[in-house]
Amino acid sequence: MEISSLESERTTTRDYIAFHALLHPSDIAVIDGGHEYTFENFNRHLDRFILALQSFDLEVGQSVAIEWKSLYLHWLLVLAFETLGVKTFTFTKDQIAKYRSVFTDMTLILCTEDAVPDGASRVHLITQNWVDEVEAQEPKLDFRGPVLKPDSALRIHHSSGTTGEAKRISRTVQELEFRYWLYQIKVGYNRHSRYLVHHPFSVQTIYGNATACIRMGGTCILDSNDTVQTISGHKVTHVSMLPVVLANTLGRLPKDYEKSTNLTVLVFGAPLSEQLRTRALQDFATDIIASYGTTETASICAIRPDGTGTVFPGVTVEVVDETDRPLIGQPGRVRVKSAGCISGYEDNPDATERMFKNGWFYPGDVGVMNGIRSLKLLGRVDNLINVGGIKLDSEKVEDELRGIISVNDLCVTTIPNTDGIHRVYIAVVLGSSTKLKDLMEAITSNKNMDLGKFILVEVKEIPRSGPGKVQREKLRELILDSTKQAIGP
Repeated sequence: MEISSLESERTTTRDYIAFHALLHPSDIAVIDGGHEYTFENFNRHLDRFILALQSFDLEVGQSVAIEWKSLYLHWLLVLAFETLGVKTFTFTKDQIAKYRSVFTDMTLILCTEDAVPDGASRVHLITQNWVDEVEAQEPKLDFRGPVLKPDSALRIHHSSGTTGEAKRISRTVQELEFRYWLYQIKVGYNRHSRYLVHHPFSVQTIYGNATACIRMGGTCILDSNDTVQTISGHKVTHVSMLPVVLANTLGRLPKDYEKSTNLTVLVFGAPLSEQLRTRALQDFATDIIASYGTTETASICAIRPDGTGTVFPGVTVEVVDETDRPLIGQPGRVRVKSAGCISGYEDNPDATERMFKNGWFYPGDVGVMNGIRSLKLLGRVDNLINVGGIKLDSEKVEDELRGIISVNDLCVTTIPNTDGIHRVYIAVVLGSSTKLKDLMEAITSNKNMDLGKFILVEVKEIPRSGPGKVQREKLRELILDSTKQAIGP
């Protein structure tokens, strides 16, 4: 597929659904809350929502925030607005405070009565009566929607990767099409695929994989309760998981669990250890597809069991020195470019200036190239710590901790367990009268701190270089030698 030569008459996800509705009308497109919706249903309902949403009189390029309540209704709204050329943003009720600044920029917000964000200028409530009214309409069968340019924005996401702080991203038609194509290259969805949606569409990889699957005539299934039970009960063939989620899932497998005969786990967000891969293939999955990518670029390379990455078609990767001179066989900074890469952040010009240069995106990783399509990741160049795919800015966390607890010195780092999942360690140098259990109580009772499971450990000193930079490898050695002086929540 030649992404750079997209036709002006774009092919939308709605076009794929209409195709499958004619070819295989009784095939199941979506399973949500125990209800099965065929492609024929999906196509008919989508046309009705397209007709209904025209009454909002939104212009191409305007934006709508849509609350996530159910997979089927939410997807209908997203696809209908996409057909009309309107940008969409997915949010859940518990994300309202996090994305407060986003809502003030939205042209329209669709949500339930108890999820109306403060400061919203225009709101339409999603009620059952309104949905029933939409379903009662007869759509215009010849509606095609506006012609959009490849650089027209259609989808809004947030990224907390690279810098550890939330940054707004608008994805264009070209970027989205490249991503769907890349998901298909990586996974190979087909009519018999059954993809498990166990997070809202605010998670980019969930949205992208679900769209790629439905475009190929597969089935998307919403899991609202037990992931393992859903995989078994609905014969799921594909599921996306952070390594920490995969490890937790393996730990919750029933003793009598029968391993699926056709389950591929798509691992994203953090490195996958050899131990965790082995456990997953032994007890849970028939195949593992691990990849390295970022929210800004989509997938960059497929990670082989030995940890080496093979760069995907359509993606260019280089490792460069401090003067941006490409290196082969030597460690350096990773930079990436592709048709799926954004050009910057909408709300963070400082991060844009640092991370985007001359068409390249610099994700903040250190690696070595042993060939133009072979990348080995070595670590991070900044202070970001990655806890099983959850990104935290260590310096920011340390500053917040200093406002909560009183110690002589502290540092936040991670150490992998036997599954290769990195756990947060807070190393502290105590004062003469300070006790670990009092510090633990202060940290866990502070509602602004969200570190997940962590270990608080006393060390004699935080090893630092002359300029004061933490020597993290030495610190990890000290932590491992000080486990008797450690407690967890």
